[in-house]
Amino acid sequence: MSDVAKEYGAALWLLAHEDGIEDQLLEETRTAASVLRDNPAYLSLLSSPDLTKEERSSAVVRAFAGGHRYLVNFLSMMVERGYSREIPGCLDEYLRLYREDRGIAVAKVVSARPLADGEKKWFKMISDVDMSPKWAGKWDPLNAVSPYDKALDFNGDGHVIKGLTLDGNYQHGGFVSILNGRVRNVTFEDCNYTNGYTGDNNDTGIVSAFAGYVSGGREHHANIENVTVK
Repeated sequence: MSDVAKEYGAALWLLAHEDGIEDQLLEETRTAASVLRDNPAYLSLLSSPDLTKEERSSAVVRAFAGGHRYLVNFLSMMVERGYSREIPGCLDEYLRLYREDRGIAVAKVVSARPLADGEKKWFKMISDVDMSPKWAGKWDPLNAVSPYDKALDFNGDGHVIKGLTLDGNYQHGGFVSILNGRVRNVTFEDCNYTNGYTGDNNDTGIVSAFAGYVSGGREHHANIENVTVK
């Protein structure tokens, strides 16, 4: 990624962050980046010397007319300054900063064969996460759908999840509904769960409602290691 892409992508992120529209622009930047990468001829058009600066700017404004004005104005500015080919990199930088701010890590999993639905999912935190008040009550427990066979390895890497509030209607409620795998190296701070489920076997827990279970004669093991709840 070029310095230009980093600089302008960071400027777009800061603008969205200051106005609290990071999530809205996230989806729009993803869409824009995908469109531009899938249509290299369009990027070439936006860089063509056969068109005036105004014509190139007008073309990108028409193409993304349904987007937020911040994104449309950003794309127009990049085209006018002759940085059309830097736009995908700018949008990647926006996504990187969004993930960094939210404590979202991206891992590449390499397998000799495609992973089946029941095989393990890996997560690793890269920073502390404060989920209050913006994300209050919006957490959907992991592995909350029967037959609860999604194997999980969640590594907090010593970080803190603060203000996690669960306000849903789950038979088994918690950060993980039924743990098949392990949760480790993480602190849950100022977290609580209110379950609206009124049926039988209503189980809740901050970390997990159940840790391990047996289904169809198959044992699903679970480990909770170096986890603190404050």
